[in-house]
Amino acid sequence: MHDVPRLVRLNIVGQEATDTNDRVYAEETELPVMQNVIERLPVCWK
Repeated sequence: MHDVPRLVRLNIVGQEATDTNDRVYAEETELPVMQNVIERLPVCWK
């Protein structure tokens, strides 16, 4: 899933950005965006 921006990935897993600019100025990812990314993850169980 290389097309998912780094900040979106960080928001999904609950990590804070290490870059000062991202921590101060980046907006939180909207829930529908995170839901779309999560739904695209491969399923590892049946």
